[in-house]
Amino acid sequence: MSGPTRRAALVAAAVTVLFVTTTAGPAGAAPSGAGARAAAATGSEPGTDPAPPPPGPASRVPADAPTAPRPTTNAPPDPFHDAPTPAIHRVVSGLRLESKSVNLKLSARPGLGAGSPVRVAVRFTTASPWQEALYSESSGLVLRAAVPHADFASRLETVTVRLQDTATGASYLKVWGHRVNPVADVRIGDLTFGTSEDCDPGVPPWSAPDPDVYWRDAHGRSGLAALGDNERAGRIPEFAHTLTEVSAADGLRAPTAAWNDRDPVFDPGADPKDRGPLLPARTGRVAWTEEATSGDCSAELAFEMTVTPRSYPTF
Repeated sequence: MSGPTRRAALVAAAVTVLFVTTTAGPAGAAPSGAGARAAAATGSEPGTDPAPPPPGPASRVPADAPTAPRPTTNAPPDPFHDAPTPAIHRVVSGLRLESKSVNLKLSARPGLGAGSPVRVAVRFTTASPWQEALYSESSGLVLRAAVPHADFASRLETVTVRLQDTATGASYLKVWGHRVNPVADVRIGDLTFGTSEDCDPGVPPWSAPDPDVYWRDAHGRSGLAALGDNERAGRIPEFAHTLTEVSAADGLRAPTAAWNDRDPVFDPGADPKDRGPLLPARTGRVAWTEEATSGDCSAELAFEMTVTPRSYPTF
């Protein structure tokens, strides 16, 4: 073998030995060179399985994606933590107190898993008799009562509930305040106007008024009724209206009216005053004396109001 040929063969052998050393290495030895760089690129530790590749575009999680809520230690306290037995705790936690008008209902759904029979007694007001029933896992519990409408005022009733675990004899008492809003249909009749006074001072002889009556109903609708000249009495049927299933909680205002003696030269009109809430109220005649805007004379304005209670015994 000639000199140049022999040198080329030696160089090729050296390169082969170097390649085997840098890629395989001895058993247990840390990779070096390109092998170490490959391990670093995948995030795996030398000598371990490589980590999975990062998610591709299709599986990448959006930056604004919702995340699971973090655990919190600020959960509201259990209002029935002092219940003496698990059975009572399950039933009292499932009780629901509702009302519609003057009808109240205490109920619990079936399937609460009480484990032992629980007797539930309730007194819907401080003046009501006690009612009681055994909670049923198959049908639940429903107890009802009706309280007086009174004058249809919104009021807070005191509801007392007593539970007894019949297996252990343990009992538990809870008292709640519950807002009752009696519901009614309200019928407002025609508005009437009447006066026995003369008006137009300083223009003898004084005469009966020429009334312009301004009114506003409980819906907020308003109008003007121009009664005849020298009219001492009149009826305004367009004032009449009906309100269905209303309560004090609706915040409706009572119908109202005002009037003025018409003047061809100067007529300031009239602005009906607020007469307070529509409810509470009772059936009867509503009347008041109203001075004319001009101050010349006064008249009585009145209407009949009928308040009919609404009840919902099976709501």
